[in-house]
Amino acid sequence: MSLMFRNLPKSDRWRELEQEARGATTLMEAMRLLEEADRLRRRDEASACWTTPLLRN
Repeated sequence: MSLMFRNLPKSDRWRELEQEARGATTLMEAMRLLEEADRLRRRDEASACWTTPLLRN
């Protein structure tokens, strides 16, 4: 993962999914919520790729 993506702010939905996963009653439910949060993170990273100006050497 590129360093520029590590500091992306988490969306509100991302935070909600993490909280729901912490309170999940089953492992399967927690895994499903975390997978959805991961999909959001990857989508946010991909969109940041197109909106972040390129760094020059």
